[in-house]
Amino acid sequence: MKKKLAALLVLATSVFALTACGENDTTSEVQLPEATVTPSIEVVEVEGNLSELPVEEYVVLGDYSNLNLSIPARTEMTEEELDAYVMDYFYYDASYLAADNFVKEGTVADGDVVLIDYEGKLDGVAFDGGTATDATLGIGSGQFIDGFEEGLVGVEVGETVDLNLTFPESYSNTDLAGQDVVFTVTVKGLVSFNDDTVKAIGREGYDTAEAYRAGVEAFAAYEIENQYYTNLGNAICNELLNICTVNKIPKNVYVQGRTAVIEQLNEVAAYYGMDSETYAQLFAGMTLADYSVIEGESYAAQAVIFQAIANAEGIAPTEEDVDAYASDYVTNYGEVYGIDSVKSFYEYFDAEEIENYLMQQNVIGFIADSANITETE
Repeated sequence: MKKKLAALLVLATSVFALTACGENDTTSEVQLPEATVTPSIEVVEVEGNLSELPVEEYVVLGDYSNLNLSIPARTEMTEEELDAYVMDYFYYDASYLAADNFVKEGTVADGDVVLIDYEGKLDGVAFDGGTATDATLGIGSGQFIDGFEEGLVGVEVGETVDLNLTFPESYSNTDLAGQDVVFTVTVKGLVSFNDDTVKAIGREGYDTAEAYRAGVEAFAAYEIENQYYTNLGNAICNELLNICTVNKIPKNVYVQGRTAVIEQLNEVAAYYGMDSETYAQLFAGMTLADYSVIEGESYAAQAVIFQAIANAEGIAPTEEDVDAYASDYVTNYGEVYGIDSVKSFYEYFDAEEIENYLMQQNVIGFIADSANITETE
């Protein structure tokens, strides 16, 4: 299976962004759970990518010019928030440094990343999960309970200290919640946010602390802009579903939607330590199978609408557009992901999936150009 490229289309009623399957799998190869509900839209057996299907026969398009859209305004980070954002990245990157990169002298300060051994005891007895060797911790990251990081500020490398702390009442481990404990911590080394540490981290192009900060700040700006356009895309998707009437959906696209919903819900459920059926009941109030039918239908309906608009406006991407995207990807990201040519790009991604992704982008941009957009705080 080739890697899936995240699609811009999102389900109108789902918190999940979908990825469309890049393979030309037949629907008979996909094993989907039996559901008690059926799609409200006719599902038709067809073959081929969306651009090859007679989608004009599947949908009656509403007037999508001058749509009235309301979306959250772009957020702005304060200087303090931006500083914290940069340091969070630094804490994360520095946590992967080998032990020999940590300086074996100095005094711990806020913003440092320390290499520590620690043991936590409750009533003099070590408790499960409270002991570690060669752990890394950003001072100011808020990763550990209150007082732990603050208690290490001013400690010399090589020094061992006892921290008398109290677990919060809301702590997930009820045996420790609200309990007074003692952590014995040895500081074995530290790194600070400086040129030497940034060089050791080894992010390409970030060979100084100043360059690292500038790069992370640029990424923060990108994330803000990306969230804005994600919200815009969601608003357009929802409005199109309201004003267009879809009477048929292709079975292959519908199956892609169901499959993606199930895969992503499985991942989220696993993250929360649940099985997917339990999570589906809590999140959607129905079985996983039924939820995938409803959301898979919505996904397919959106796909049909977008393709029909792309066809009507002559903004469907060409093979040349897809190849240009592949070439740009290799230039900008190829070294990072080990993709050194357009040929290897197509071994990693599927051309049809890229075509669908670019089509979605084109339609979103086209509609946004004429839309009346109200930004809310």
